[in-house]
Amino acid sequence: MENVVGLIQKLLALSKSPNEKESAAAMAKAQELLIKYNLDMATVQTPTKQDSDEAGMMNEIVDFSDFEKWQSILINAVSTRNFCKIIRISGEEFHILGKKANVRSVEAMYNWLEPQIIRLIDQSGFKRGDKTSFAMGIISTIGKKLDESKEAYQVKYSESRALIVNVQREVDGWFKSEYPHTTHSRTTCTNGSAYGAGQQAGHGVSVYGSSRQVSGRLLLN
Repeated sequence: MENVVGLIQKLLALSKSPNEKESAAAMAKAQELLIKYNLDMATVQTPTKQDSDEAGMMNEIVDFSDFEKWQSILINAVSTRNFCKIIRISGEEFHILGKKANVRSVEAMYNWLEPQIIRLIDQSGFKRGDKTSFAMGIISTIGKKLDESKEAYQVKYSESRALIVNVQREVDGWFKSEYPHTTHSRTTCTNGSAYGAGQQAGHGVSVYGSSRQVSGRLLLN
């Protein structure tokens, strides 16, 4: 088995080659061996200090004082799909809890999605409460896209299901230990027509950016 692990590690190193064909072939062979020998990526990768740091939990504070209601709905939807928990502490202060790598994914995804939604709102002509309902429709479609993407990944890599369940359980447990007494609230849609228009408009939103390192105004300090 050690020889197999060593071979996979070499293939993974080769998959970082600037030669696209060589890189793709190496990654494909590594995936084939992982499946054949029932191994996961964590088993064959040598952990680094950065890996350990990224696997640790963190509690990020976000100030939503100058944000609109739909933007807090968006950050909640994105956090949930990245295995993070979000809680509103007081006023417009939100805390995002999860593994550091996942919290950073929340930041990048939010900063990628927000300007697309703003552009669609501006094009729609909706104002005030109708604008919120329109945005909620867009976010609903984005959530479905993210759920479908996660499900497709789990079908392709069935061994990932157990890992995902473990990560979610760990985050849920940490959240409960940090905030044992919480209540839930929901924002209701006030214009069904605007919401439906938003759902349709959401199909034109690109969910994943070309890079996870997307700069934007959601700064997690």
